[in-house]
Amino acid sequence: MIWQTSDPDLMHRKSISTWINYEDLKNKMPQPLDLDVEKVPWKIPINLAQSFKV
Repeated sequence: MIWQTSDPDLMHRKSISTWINYEDLKNKMPQPLDLDVEKVPWKIPINLAQSFKV
């Protein structure tokens, strides 16, 4: 299972990235997306969108 983090705040994404790197979770957790779930449409990379199971 892959856990995809996101946050619209740059400083929060940097903190998440630091934690991912510190815990050596790069294989389980991609870097966080710049995503605000309240703003539609979501800007999700196409390769990530294609991996969603519906």
